[in-house]
Order: sequence, then structure tokens, then C-alpha cells
Amino acid sequence: MDHDGPLVTVTLDGAQPPLLMGALRAVGRDLAGDVRIVVIRCPATPLVIQDDDAPGDPLGWLGRPDLLSIAVLTGPVHGPALHLTLACDLRVAASDTSWSTADAAGTLSFGGIGALTRLLGPARALELAVTGREFAAAEVAALALVAPVADLERRVRDLVETILARPRDDVIAIKALARSAGSRTPEAQCEAERSAQATRLRDPADTEE
Repeated sequence: MDHDGPLVTVTLDGAQPPLLMGALRAVGRDLAGDVRIVVIRCPATPLVIQDDDAPGDPLGWLGRPDLLSIAVLTGPVHGPALHLTLACDLRVAASDTSWSTADAAGTLSFGGIGALTRLLGPARALELAVTGREFAAAEVAALALVAPVADLERRVRDLVETILARPRDDVIAIKALARSAGSRTPEAQCEAERSAQATRLRDPADTEE
């Protein structure tokens, strides 16, 4: 884990400890308050994850409104790696990545099917889950920003810099609204966005922390 001001980068290598989920849970627990973005770099080799048997979702902290999480993907994305990827807010994938739900034992762990359904809708998520077929990120544009292999790092850097340039409170409000949109009626969502806008306008002097 590398901590650089408001940015934390977590790099997973091919030699995973048996209790990786426990390690990831600890990352979320120990993050400093000034962190705004967590970049998780998934390995180019298949990721093996075992549950740590602790209660609660070990990746639940990725949903915190004060954090934006970005998965950076190369190589195969399936099973536990797919779930870890889907748990993040944003994904940047190299154009040669391959995605699959064939590893049911891993994909069905920790809410992977639920995440697919929220991102793609029930019909497409069901088709991918039951067939287990391999697909490219470009096939499902909702899943990831796809970049040429040679351009991947620049795209990640540009995305991080663009987010950090926005006032932190604006980003927090936008993420909270986006995360809750699926559980609200259109009218309620409109009211929530109007309320968030009014809150921000009442304090125009707000700046980034």
C-alpha cells in the first residue's frame, strides 16, 4: 500500500496471502482521513481470495461516500477478482483484458452477482452469469473505461487528477446521490439532488479539505 497525500494505491500481486479479505478489510479500517481516492491494482495473474470469516462485507468500506475507489485492470478478470473489481466505484481496464463469470465459486462470493445486476441490469447480468462466457470490457461499456495497453497509466493518472481537482464535498455529494439513485423513485431522486444542490449553494466558500 502506497499513501501519497489524498491518494492511496493498493497493489495486489500474484502471491496472495490466504486471508487477503482480512488484509483488505484492514486497509479500509486504517485509512487516514485525508484520503480521497483509493486505486486498487489487480494482478495480471488469477487472483485467489479466501474469506476471513469475519462478519460483514470486507469490501464495504469501498462504498464510503468520502472515498472514490478505482480498479485498474490488466489480464484476466474473473471469480474473486471480478467481485473486487465490481465493488469499486470506477474501473479502468487495459483493452486486452478478458472478463468472465465462469468461476462460479468466486463470482458468487461477496455479492458479485448483485453488483453485476446493479451495473448491467438483470437480463445482461443473468446471461453473463449463467453462460460464464468470456467477454471484453468494451462489450459492456458500463463496466469500465477501456484504454489501450500503452495508454493505461496515463488514463488512470488523468482520471485521478481530474477527480482531485473537484471540491471534495461536491464529489462526496455526487457519489452519495449516484449510489442511492436505484433505491429511490424518480421524484425522490430529484428532490434529493435539489436538496444537495441547495446545501452546496448555501456555503459557496467551501473548498477542498
